[in-house]
Amino acid sequence: MSRRRSPSSREQRQAKLRTGSQTNNSIPTTSCQPANVFSFLERDFAEIIFEIRDGGADGRLSTKNCARKTIIFRNETKLHVTEYVTPDGWIDYYYYDWVTPEGKTILKWHSEPHDTDKRYQTVTEPYHIHLPSSEILHNMYRLSNFEHQTLRSIIEFILLFDKIMSSFHGYFPYRQKKS
Repeated sequence: MSRRRSPSSREQRQAKLRTGSQTNNSIPTTSCQPANVFSFLERDFAEIIFEIRDGGADGRLSTKNCARKTIIFRNETKLHVTEYVTPDGWIDYYYYDWVTPEGKTILKWHSEPHDTDKRYQTVTEPYHIHLPSSEILHNMYRLSNFEHQTLRSIIEFILLFDKIMSSFHGYFPYRQKKS
């Protein structure tokens, strides 16, 4: 008689996402997404993507279970992509880190859950955005991420941001009021 192993938390999370069950009733969870085909992204966003290289920010290359890529944009910013992929080809969780040419964080879109410490959670758990370290009060601060949960939507955001900034010659005309 063989013993059946119980599903891991990752497998349980995937099952919830695939069946559309929600961990937080305030927002619907999206279904798991298939692993990205980087050649399609490079083709579809040729206007903004200069090159996609294998390897992440830490220099490690992609493996069977983890895609690590660096997308270099024509404006010289980079998007470091790390996608952990299930054996059947679905993205389990990801880290998409947008940085300046000097390597300083612009924004980070992450989807790893913070199951053990509720202080780290957002209403869109597991999806959240990290601001540049100069803008955060402490490591627990994250923004909810309702819309930009796929690599394609994030590249579209970067494309739009680049076009807006170009139209204002790099100086966005918005000024925050001093309190």
